[in-house]
Amino acid sequence: MNSSLALRHRIHYHYDRAILLGPHLIRLCPTAHSRLPTRDYELTITPTPQTIHWQEDSFGNSVARVVFSEKARDLTVVMKAVIDWVDINPLDFLLDRSVEHWPFSYDSHLLKSLTPYLEVSANGARFETFMSDLPCKSSPTVAFLAHLNHYIAHLITYTTRLETGIQTCDATLAQRTGACRDSAWLLIQVARQLGLAARFVSGYLIERSQSVDPTTTGIAPRSDSMALHAWVDIYLPGAGWIGLDPTSGLFAGPGYLPLVCVPDPIFATPIEGTCEPSSIEWDYTQTVERIPRHTPGNGC
Repeated sequence: MNSSLALRHRIHYHYDRAILLGPHLIRLCPTAHSRLPTRDYELTITPTPQTIHWQEDSFGNSVARVVFSEKARDLTVVMKAVIDWVDINPLDFLLDRSVEHWPFSYDSHLLKSLTPYLEVSANGARFETFMSDLPCKSSPTVAFLAHLNHYIAHLITYTTRLETGIQTCDATLAQRTGACRDSAWLLIQVARQLGLAARFVSGYLIERSQSVDPTTTGIAPRSDSMALHAWVDIYLPGAGWIGLDPTSGLFAGPGYLPLVCVPDPIFATPIEGTCEPSSIEWDYTQTVERIPRHTPGNGC
């Protein structure tokens, strides 16, 4: 049954002294094209900023630019949103006949607009070996992408990596481990090397628990959950941008709520800003609550 979900994401930074905070960019607003409609949205920042301006970046994502006027020992950002859950079939699309089989080439006029999503930056012996080992025979495009996505998910073991930034593709292939963003970047570089336009997506992965009766199954019911996650969109004429998750090996279906879609993950940092030198501790919480179907409200 479809329902509405109340999402709450709190991020808190604590500094060892009162410091000046420079301008910050906050990318925690669902995209306008998300297939999970956002009915209400609220972004609360403490301390209260001197100014907050919502902007659209060059890729069409909503970004809040925040300026502070006073020193602070703590910075807290709370995102609240109500979304409508929709059961989505990620394979409910039709391709143009010209791209039904891989390999294919984009139309020359379309190719110009896709240029930022075709830039290949990966290099190194392991990446070249990976590419040379891929099958090159003609295949149905959807089946080929499903195989490629599943292969990377099987090859690269997911791990939580607290370091900032993205691993190089060679490092991910050498270690055979990576965070979701590392697997996403590997798939993006592989897809681009194959002539497929691909973009980096940062957003929330929402998982709804299945109802179980602990008295008969002996299993305690799980709670709904959400977490920041990264996956990949690939552009297929006739279908548009199609989501693939190389962490799970699945197409991006129900529960994938995009916040930003960009050609390079450098533009996807959820909170980006400067401050005076200081020791910093940080923590976060993310919660999901089911509520009755909500009436339309305000977006970001």
